[in-house]
Amino acid sequence: MKLLATTSAILFLLLISSLPLFSQASNYFPNSIGTTWTFDAALLGAGDTVIAGSEYREVDSVAEYSLLDGKNAYTIQSRLESGIPSGSSFFAFEGANGFVYLPSLPPPLDTLIDVPAAQWITSFKFNSGFVPPWDIFEWDTTITIDSLTIPAAIKISGSREGLNESVTVPAGTFTAARFNIIEQVGIRSGPIFFPFLTMVDTFWIAQNTWIVKHTRASVTFSYDTLSFNIPGARRELVAFTPNAITEEAELPSGIALYQNYPNPFNPLTNFQFTIDRSQFTILKVYNVLGQEVATLVNEMKNAGEHFVTWDASGLTSGVSSKGGY
Repeated sequence: MKLLATTSAILFLLLISSLPLFSQASNYFPNSIGTTWTFDAALLGAGDTVIAGSEYREVDSVAEYSLLDGKNAYTIQSRLESGIPSGSSFFAFEGANGFVYLPSLPPPLDTLIDVPAAQWITSFKFNSGFVPPWDIFEWDTTITIDSLTIPAAIKISGSREGLNESVTVPAGTFTAARFNIIEQVGIRSGPIFFPFLTMVDTFWIAQNTWIVKHTRASVTFSYDTLSFNIPGARRELVAFTPNAITEEAELPSGIALYQNYPNPFNPLTNFQFTIDRSQFTILKVYNVLGQEVATLVNEMKNAGEHFVTWDASGLTSGVSSKGGY
């Protein structure tokens, strides 16, 4: 007897209103397509002084809100004041955490170090109260310098240095959370990590405004006879223009769970659901006997549309390999 069938599976979506135990990460990001930020930026040399002639102005804008690698993400497109595109970045928010899509290491390290595929990393934690430093990412790799290949390890960690700090930039004075993202390259001896290159990015993030200031200290890398400087950088907010038409206006007015697809499945299927506000969400799958067979979601979710892929091949019995019913 086939206990699970795609059209007869009982889906249980339990929504519990969130308690005010922490700040929502999404409160810091203005979820409006078309919102723009204008920054004054420059490269920093030794002593973190501005490198002459390196100053430029850059404009960021929220271009899209869509699914990216399993998360509902905002795409920010950057361009120089002249209109020349200068890059894209991607952010997602779940509960008190802010995620950044990590495509590669900053140049010139990305040309020297083998890194894994792009992935989401937890860069910011907005929980109230004390937040201990957290590990973001670790990777054992190699570094190639000329014909020399060196075994190495990459480690990225985060820390929140303050939650309500005053910071002044050309756009004004803001109350902001301050974060350090520490990027290290080193060698590993058993469980011990020995860094030989450390870069620190500091972000000041204000509610309903997002990043108002970002700095990266310059560092010097030396190995044997090789030595080079990696310039630092600074970006400060000059102007912030929220779009009057917000993404909130397009969010659902209630709770909905849609038909899974493909249906029948063999053995993967995708579930789509929407919620009208940020809250704790549980999505479970039951068989026709009312027995719970899988928990697909059990965490805080932001308002909006969400997607979950379920692989039923791990169940010992009761799943049709053909997807029949």
